[in-house]
Amino acid sequence: MPPRRSNCYAISSNSIRDDADAWYCLGLAFNSEGIFGGARPAFEQLIKLRPDSADAHAKLAFALILANETQKAIAMAQRALELGDQSAEAHYAIAEASLRTGAFAKAVEEADTTLKINPNFTLALITKSFAHLNLQQYPEAAASLERFLASRPDDLDAETWRGQLEGCARAQLRRQPLNQRQMYLTLTIRKFSVGKT
Repeated sequence: MPPRRSNCYAISSNSIRDDADAWYCLGLAFNSEGIFGGARPAFEQLIKLRPDSADAHAKLAFALILANETQKAIAMAQRALELGDQSAEAHYAIAEASLRTGAFAKAVEEADTTLKINPNFTLALITKSFAHLNLQQYPEAAASLERFLASRPDDLDAETWRGQLEGCARAQLRRQPLNQRQMYLTLTIRKFSVGKT
């Protein structure tokens, strides 16, 4: 069992050279602070010391996808799964890599798996939304964004995601046959003009 995360900050680099638990703890500490560039070398060193650590491969895959190293992230994620990893990170890395390489259906599938493992892994909702957009599945894209915004209404990019939601609605409207668009517009005009004199 690795040391507690609260002790990670006190570890000096000289004392951890061959201590896999310390590298794991250091990687977790960097992750928790959002310093993914620091987490990467920690998990790389951990893998050198424990090449069969599924969790280390999954966490390195996550750091690699955030560093935009798609192919390396896929390789690490797949290795994590081969080793029996049950966490959300490996599936998320594959989902995001699939999105970036144009495998949109695979991105949706892996994002769904990520969310089944950890329903609070909200990055997967954004990945899933973009994959649905690329598949021109606008209601599904909107649903993922709505779910994201419901769980993180104060996200720094919330306004961007709300704008994306409006774009989904417009795109869905453009896909409807002309007579359906006219009916929708007529109903919308009536809805907003009711009670006005």
